[in-house]
Amino acid sequence: MQSATDLFAAMASWAQAQGDRTDVTVKFRAPSTTYPKNLASVELETADAVGTVTIWDSGECETDVMSKTDPDRHLIRTGEVSTAADVVTGLDSAIAFALQLPQT
Repeated sequence: MQSATDLFAAMASWAQAQGDRTDVTVKFRAPSTTYPKNLASVELETADAVGTVTIWDSGECETDVMSKTDPDRHLIRTGEVSTAADVVTGLDSAIAFALQLPQT
């Protein structure tokens, strides 16, 4: 597994690269040490969806994306990432899910 610093840096770089998008708002939350395990997260929002992708320094990853209008439309995924490429793939899939939800 790449270091947590590398995984968190991949999140930050990915989020920064999304800055010019108009179809989704992306916010990177820097690593936090106020919890037993360090974590970083990306929050995303589209016209019809909100979500968070969280990665802990252990490589554990949780994705939670949901429709603002239909509680039955959601993506909840837990797993592990071990490389920066895994991080980018997970973030890309979260946005892809959010953007495929019906626009209100």
